[in-house]
Amino acid sequence: MSLTEPSPAIAWAPLSEVKPSRSLDSWLVLAWAAGAALLILRLLTSQVMLWRHRCHSTEASHEWHASLLEIVASLRLRRTPHLAQSSRVQVPMTWGWLRPIILLPEQKCSVSAEERRFVLAHECQHIRRHDAAWLTLAHATLCLHWVNPLAWWAVRRLRLAQEQSCDDSIVSSQPEEATRYADFLLHTAKRVPN
Repeated sequence: MSLTEPSPAIAWAPLSEVKPSRSLDSWLVLAWAAGAALLILRLLTSQVMLWRHRCHSTEASHEWHASLLEIVASLRLRRTPHLAQSSRVQVPMTWGWLRPIILLPEQKCSVSAEERRFVLAHECQHIRRHDAAWLTLAHATLCLHWVNPLAWWAVRRLRLAQEQSCDDSIVSSQPEEATRYADFLLHTAKRVPN
């Protein structure tokens, strides 16, 4: 081809006529839907497990109930959470939006009055702050945005922030007990299996 000859015309199709690959789009949507479905199933399974823990639990002792009533009054909670104990759990846990439940491990039920107060104050802070509702909403959002690594990071950071905020609330409301509460947290962390 010489320099004087015109170059052959390149045919460009208008952008509106370019059609994306339907099969790739379908596979991407299918992969996203499968991941979302698995996470929704995991979220529902965790709710069923909590319900089963509650069904296989027993009432906590009178001392625990008396301490709980004091803390509920001091925090001005609208509802007194249900308090139970179970051999199926390793650490105290709280859940429920409308009817909150605090579930204690059975081995945790034979502790000093101070430790009992610390455990219940921490769990009641979760209830006061509606942490169970926020965490469920975060997990539901993660089901839709599971492909985004930042969504996983955000849910993990939310959970850590909730725990730290409850601890900070206890320390700020009872500064004279801050050292004893820190010792209690260290002692508890050593007892919790990995």
